[in-house]
Amino acid sequence: MEVPYFNKMFDESAPNVSVGRMASMLFTNWNLGHGSLDVVLLTDASSKALYRVEHRRYIAFDQTKHPEAVLIKVYRGTDRTVDRSKALKFHRLLSTSSSSSLAPPPILRFPNGHAYPFIHGQVCYSLSSLTPKMVWKAIAKEMARWHTCLPVVDLEFVVERGKGFEGLPDVGPNIWTRAREWIEEHGEERKVGLEVEFEYLLERLGARSLTTEQLVLGHGDLVPRNIILQGRNKRHSAEEKIKAVKFIDYEHCIYCPPAFELANHFSSWVGYECNYDQLPTKTIRKAFIEEYVSACRKYSSRKGEENEENESKEAAVSKLMDEVDRWRGFPGFYWGLCALIQATDAESDPGMSRRYAEYSKLRFAEYYSWKEEEDGSRDKESTEMSLRERRWATEDDILDQAEAGKLENLELQCPNHDNPN
Repeated sequence: MEVPYFNKMFDESAPNVSVGRMASMLFTNWNLGHGSLDVVLLTDASSKALYRVEHRRYIAFDQTKHPEAVLIKVYRGTDRTVDRSKALKFHRLLSTSSSSSLAPPPILRFPNGHAYPFIHGQVCYSLSSLTPKMVWKAIAKEMARWHTCLPVVDLEFVVERGKGFEGLPDVGPNIWTRAREWIEEHGEERKVGLEVEFEYLLERLGARSLTTEQLVLGHGDLVPRNIILQGRNKRHSAEEKIKAVKFIDYEHCIYCPPAFELANHFSSWVGYECNYDQLPTKTIRKAFIEEYVSACRKYSSRKGEENEENESKEAAVSKLMDEVDRWRGFPGFYWGLCALIQATDAESDPGMSRRYAEYSKLRFAEYYSWKEEEDGSRDKESTEMSLRERRWATEDDILDQAEAGKLENLELQCPNHDNPN
């Protein structure tokens, strides 16, 4: 079913007026004069703005307001790192692909954006909100649900092979074709060095031998702000506070190996400041992957699929741990590429451009610190291991410390807390 289209631009200089014009297409019970509209700007970024719109309607003989809420995403300028058309298609796929939908359905398109039902809950604003066991266990389960409930191939996205794309997986967009597209956005001089590193990754991670069966449709950007915690009321114990976890913002959905999604999420624990002391240790990663593997098996059995023949859970966890270790350097290269483009696009704002450039440098440094461990160059030169690599190799059992940071301060009483993204 096609998403309805409203053929008028959203005017950010008069958001209330724009919302009023499209209100009848946003709210099923819209009736001018029988309620009010509340428009709140949640996110004010260079590439997009997000507005929460609440319709508080009045019902005859009932003094209570009955709110409905939608999220309006307004595109700003040109974002060379996101294909907005494909992102919207992925969003639709997420909302219709299974009996238990993974995203609310888009309800309206307009020339410079789209709208969908608002997801109530608590955003993981801070890095510390990821560390309680109950939180990352819920994230692992929801990630498994995504990876097992969604189709591996959507023919609308089959890659058109061209120069530089030979030998890459032909289901797309996938992480390899997207990285290739981002490389193509750079000038010839910079492209030479990037292509050398890209080729190294292709060979080291076996990209050219990947089959469709080894890919999943991943979120691609599971940073804290894209994770919503939905809670129970206060009478539940701390262990029961999390009722569900939802992922939001589907701009970077991508076909990828599960190991990329896992390594990418673990990398996000350090935040944009790249505080590597926050990187989950081997103990935490193993516990997370154990939860993920168990959930994958549960969801697969519901679909009537068989688990890999004779493979025990322990063997599956060990295999995936090794794969995530191999993939830990790719997110640095991937997001380093993305931030380089954003730095160029933000040149009209020197401060923002500088921040993107600095972030790109940090992410590429992660890649190079992984590479020097992979190829043995650090050992040959007898240099010190990077902080990130030291932290990744740490096996300290910090599960009890993580539990000490339970969610007392989050007060998860959905829907009283709303997400900004």
